Amino acid sequence: MPFTTVAEYLLSRLKEAGVDHIFGIPGDYVLSLMDYIEASPIQLINTCNELNASYAADAYARYKGLGVIAVTYNVGGLSTVNGIAGSMTERVPVMMISGSPGMNIRNQHHFFHHSVGDIDTQLKIYEKITCYASLIDKPDEAPRIINEAITHCLRYQMPVYLEIPSDIASSYCNPHLYQLSFIETTCHEPNLKAAIESTYELYTHAQRPVIISDVEVARYNLKETLKNLLEKTHIPFCTTLLSKGLIYEEHPLFIGNYETFLCQDKLDHHIESSDFMLWLGGKVMDGHVSQIDPKSLICAYNETVIIENKIFYNVPLSRFIKGLEKTLPKHTAPKPTQTRIKSHRKPQPEKSSFCIDQFFDFIEENLSENLTLIAETGDSLFGSALRRLPAGCRYIAQSRYLSLGYATPAVLGASLANPKSRVVAFIGDGGFQFTAQEVSSWMRYKLNPIVFL
Repeated sequence: MPFTTVAEYLLSRLKEAGVDHIFGIPGDYVLSLMDYIEASPIQLINTCNELNASYAADAYARYKGLGVIAVTYNVGGLSTVNGIAGSMTERVPVMMISGSPGMNIRNQHHFFHHSVGDIDTQLKIYEKITCYASLIDKPDEAPRIINEAITHCLRYQMPVYLEIPSDIASSYCNPHLYQLSFIETTCHEPNLKAAIESTYELYTHAQRPVIISDVEVARYNLKETLKNLLEKTHIPFCTTLLSKGLIYEEHPLFIGNYETFLCQDKLDHHIESSDFMLWLGGKVMDGHVSQIDPKSLICAYNETVIIENKIFYNVPLSRFIKGLEKTLPKHTAPKPTQTRIKSHRKPQPEKSSFCIDQFFDFIEENLSENLTLIAETGDSLFGSALRRLPAGCRYIAQSRYLSLGYATPAVLGASLANPKSRVVAFIGDGGFQFTAQEVSSWMRYKLNPIVFL
């Protein structure tokens, strides 16, 4: 393979990682890179503004495994900060690429247009909200930095940031120097064994065990791994909204969706009175902390298992779940009389006005497989969250970061990520006003979502 430009190398690696679309807005510092995008097999999706691009890339990544944004320096890059912060919070692998002033003029000490004075301001900001942030200031270093960014993004399922000066994108680099090799997850075997043994010890005395599936189970595609553990142990399970629908919600062991703001008295009591709470792939949220007995909690997240005052590092979630499947026996304690949380529907007077509960009752009755539901923060999220999803139906919502305006651009990203799954979106009038202009992109790219406003 002969020498190639930095832009061509980057695009070839992104294509290799499964990226078919890049979201963004043209601007002078990123025009060179965008010329290469338009000449590549990857389609450039022009959104109405940069914030919308970040929301669209976030939803795209939840489906495809990697989303990409390309924008110009500061006026573009600082506009995407809120979207990338949401991706960081909800563990979404998004690559944020920004153009910037060329290396050939940086040492002239000029005040650059779009600048806020310190030329590294944007880079410093993104260092706080990504798991990897780097400036490509030398073409020879580009392959290494690009490969590190992609591998960090995919291993940790978090956003990364690349800043490419305008003259670097078209500079040549040697693609033979570095190969794209995904980081192997290392496991500390003694810690894994000790974590499994400590979990087993708690489990043997448990009468009311429960498993909570959280975001990492979804991001690392551990659906089958978790199903095997459930079917071996027969432990009732619930999900947070970040893994809602991962395992079909008509499963006999499924008891509901557990979130602070859903206020489900029966479900909350059943979970919070558990004497063995196995929280897989996430952290306990602020509203749950005071309700949960820490002595009954086992939390596995970010390659760490925490059991009361014991912490076991370098324990990958997949290995931990597989180890539990081999070790934990079938749960034999009597099941509670109301394990499976029934519908919360309330009988309505015959002459009552049509309300949001009745609307979502109707939606639930008419859901089918191969749909993607997207819910905006607010009543749309609260109303849709408790509805049971049929097998094959996906659910996307910003249920932790909760940024208004996410849903309308997310329709764009999810529709392009999987054209075979029709998007059904629930958007409140307030959230819609934040990003309503992105409806024009639905029309430009000939999308066909169903939207309830």
